[in-house]
Amino acid sequence: MRLKQPKFYVLSFLTTITSITRVSSQTFNCTAELQTVNSQSDLDELSNCGTLSGSLSLGRDIVNATINGIQTIRGAFRIPYGAKVQRVEAPDLAFIGGIMHLNGALNLTFLNMPSLANVGSIRFEDLPRLRTLGFGSQVGSLNDEFTSIQLVVWDTAIESLKDIIYQKIETVQINENPNLMDINLPIKNITGVFAVRENGEGTKVSLPYLESAGYVSMGAAVGEVNLPNLTWVETSVVISSRSLKTLEFPNLVNIGKERVSTNTRQASLEISRSPNLTEISFPKLEYIMSDLRINGSEKWAHLKGFPVLETVARDIVINGSFTDIDLPKLRAGDRASTFWINSPEVDCTDLIGRPTFKDGDWWTNITCNGRAFDLSPNDPVREGGEKSLSGGAIGGIVVGVIAAIGVALVVVFVCFRRKGYTHSLPWNRSELPKIPG
Repeated sequence: MRLKQPKFYVLSFLTTITSITRVSSQTFNCTAELQTVNSQSDLDELSNCGTLSGSLSLGRDIVNATINGIQTIRGAFRIPYGAKVQRVEAPDLAFIGGIMHLNGALNLTFLNMPSLANVGSIRFEDLPRLRTLGFGSQVGSLNDEFTSIQLVVWDTAIESLKDIIYQKIETVQINENPNLMDINLPIKNITGVFAVRENGEGTKVSLPYLESAGYVSMGAAVGEVNLPNLTWVETSVVISSRSLKTLEFPNLVNIGKERVSTNTRQASLEISRSPNLTEISFPKLEYIMSDLRINGSEKWAHLKGFPVLETVARDIVINGSFTDIDLPKLRAGDRASTFWINSPEVDCTDLIGRPTFKDGDWWTNITCNGRAFDLSPNDPVREGGEKSLSGGAIGGIVVGVIAAIGVALVVVFVCFRRKGYTHSLPWNRSELPKIPG
């Protein structure tokens, strides 16, 4: 018995140390900068945390993950590329301070976070089997003044984004989601890129409260664009969709100009590769800081829709099958600008003779269907660089001729005065002079 007694004390001592170690480990996990869990038992050990001070990442081998007890993740929540996870549930999770990044979980089919209300940013990529977001309520940014970093939904099976209620955000990219037919978001301001392309054929894009954006791109498969309150775009508006038939930006006033832009020379409007587009409307657009580029289809006959556009600061390039081009308020850009029209059905002589060009104080040369028109202030239009001479111009020529004759007479007089005077050169005419040291 004496020999067994010490064993008992040693065993009790080890048990106590083990318990303390577990408690210490658990406390450490709650405050760790990054916690990666590889099994359900790892998640269960975190269930008493309530709040994780750092980020939580699921390991690649966990298949079904239930996150109990955790209400707040102050950092990010991530599922890495190649993870085997199929189901993720987090019944208590309400707050993710950083990004919620689900990337390349090819087998993920079920996501359920019924309490989630605030997420810093959302990025869902390569989730071909995930059809629903799994948010039980509307999910928005951390507070009304917070600008979220990004909302990216790319190559998923998701069918709706209706539960996302961000208002201020830097980047929105919704691309290659074949089941997504309706994109309706309450965002008011996008400081960076807003891009939509290759979702369901004929996708409806509606941001009824959007007032400003850094860059707008409506790409392939977009069938309807509703941005009724958009007034200003910092850099460019790019439209390229096979599904669009009509396009309207009812309140867009400026592309560039209004604020200091970081890339003002690219503040352009470009419409191309839209074979079914036949009508556009920009009723309030006044200013484009860089270029206007339009490549119309065979179906698009009348280019109009810019009733108050006055300034395109750089280049204008128009290609298509237009029979008429109407830019009634347009005035010339700077001397370095170009205006290029390639539309065989357009009557270039009639077009250049309109008040737009006759009264526009043009410095910009215009090329229309290969014919060059040189337009200069106060001079009638002439093709190929020819211009009629005004009275002032004729008077200037006469004065120049008289001055030239006077100079010639002076030269003749000097030559006669110096006749017979010779001067030998200090070197042979057939040899170049030697330049001193």
